[in-house]
Amino acid sequence: LWHITSLGCFSTSNAWWCGRENSLTYQAGSNHVDTAFTSTNISLGSTPATLVFHEWYETENGLDDCQLWLSTNNGTAWMPVRTNCWGSSTGWRMSATDLSSLTNGTVRIRFRFDTQNGLFNEYPGWFVDDIQIAQKVDQDNDGLYDYEETWYGTNPTNTDSDQDGIKDGDEIYLAGTDAADPASAMAFEQIRPAVTGRVELSWRSTQGKHYGLEYKDALT
Repeated sequence: LWHITSLGCFSTSNAWWCGRENSLTYQAGSNHVDTAFTSTNISLGSTPATLVFHEWYETENGLDDCQLWLSTNNGTAWMPVRTNCWGSSTGWRMSATDLSSLTNGTVRIRFRFDTQNGLFNEYPGWFVDDIQIAQKVDQDNDGLYDYEETWYGTNPTNTDSDQDGIKDGDEIYLAGTDAADPASAMAFEQIRPAVTGRVELSWRSTQGKHYGLEYKDALT
């Protein structure tokens, strides 16, 4: 089922997809789907690195699993680094896996899709795009690795992209604001006594920009 498709992508014009072009699902009759695409050996240098990719998935929640596995011995043995990833990604999302412990080693990467049974496989499935091994380098010493800068619209040679006096990395990871928006600021509103345990959080921004708070069970 894994192949390169033009049905959807994060960038350019295609992506890897585990699915059937004729049905737009990963339904394979009544068969249990357990399939993967695997890289060749990748030699990691002396600079610590991160595996970065974009993904979009819509699968049966609680079963049809978008897994990531690694091998450090030419594929003889594999170790899971992500399992229990199913349901909806609610659009394209970025995923990152730290490879620092494998510095100066060799790694193979496997994207494995396991439905665990042959039932309820009429979902769009799992798309993967823009897979890269990125060095953990921070040229401008702003607290963001160079590969992260593009995610946030900042510049790897500019410590404070919006010139608001806060380093880009501090603004994103500590202040919770937008390093590309000089008017962005986060503010806690007064707790309303009538609603026990409730705190309201708001962002100030330039006109036309809107921010929201997203909750995830786990971060990778």
